[in-house]
Formats: sequence, structure tokens, C-alpha cells
Amino acid sequence: MNELLSASKSLTIERLKPNPSLLVIVTGPTAVGKTEVGKKLLMRFSNLSKLTTYTTRDARPDERDGVDYHFRKEDIFNNMKAQGQFLETAPYAGFQYGTAKNSIEQILQKDGEDLLWIVELSRASEIEETFRSLFNPSTAQALLDRTLIIHLGNPRLTTLKERYLKRGSKRDDLPPRLQRDWNLWKEEAG
Repeated sequence: MNELLSASKSLTIERLKPNPSLLVIVTGPTAVGKTEVGKKLLMRFSNLSKLTTYTTRDARPDERDGVDYHFRKEDIFNNMKAQGQFLETAPYAGFQYGTAKNSIEQILQKDGEDLLWIVELSRASEIEETFRSLFNPSTAQALLDRTLIIHLGNPRLTTLKERYLKRGSKRDDLPPRLQRDWNLWKEEAG
């Protein structure tokens, strides 16, 4: 991870249009370090801000509402979903997760203000299909043209297990979640 971030110090992104905003998606298997890489990117690039997604789970001790997630009760989340406010939602480990549609649309209205979206591998693999199904063709293409996906991978399953348990996740959720993410990562990596 440090090698990636060190290399980014000399990285210059040339933009095709005058200061178009980018949607930077960081994805990978469970416990691969998406949040940590996201934090490093946010510290390194001042024009990058984090897209805060929604969840029905309770906050962990080190998490804050509106920063790490928007923590909502199940009934409020379901009401937002019924009103079509989400770009996508996904159940996971007995909780709901989702991204507000308007948080993605804002990327088209900003110049030079990039947005970081940290998303689970299963949801990232469906980005193009999701954009094309929810937005008109020109908006979907504009979003895709401004999207950079960074896939993180760790070929050591033991490392993922250690990280997963260290952050306080339930041991019972470990095998199915890691296996699902491992399979998706292998499929994406080819």
C-alpha cells in the first residue's frame, strides 16, 4: 500500500476537459484495506472528498455518523429506498447498505472536485450496468467517462482473515463473506 501511495506523489492526471470532476472508486475484497487506502488518498489529494454511503448497521466505536456512513434505522432506510433515493442498495450480514443517487449526480455539476467512493467488490462490479439503467444515456456515459476504478487485491487469504477479525467483525460472517469476495476478486483479476 505504501508503494502505491509513494508512486502517487509523482503521478499527474491529465484531464481531457478543463477540470472535470472524477469519480474515484476504491474496491476490493473484504478487509483488503479499502478504507485505509481511501484515507491516504484523501490526505494526499486536497480536491478529493469522500462519498458517504448509508447503512442500517450500528456505528463501530471509531465511526461517526455523516463521516464514515450515514447510519439510519431500517424503517428510514427502507422509506428512502421506496422513494427511489438510492443509486444502489445491497444487503450484507443482516444489514442494508446503499449509495444515494444524488451523491453520484453531483460529480457532473462540479469542476475539479473529485469524489472518492469506497465500495464493496460485489457492488463495484455492477457500476456500468447500474449507471446505464438509472440514468439517461448521455448522463450515464458522462459518469462512466469520469470514473476511475481502483481494484485492491491481496492474494493472502490469511491476511484478510486477520484484518477482518481485528476490526471487530463477527467471526460467524467470516467464511461466506471472504469466500464471496475472494471469488469475485479472482474473477475480476482474471
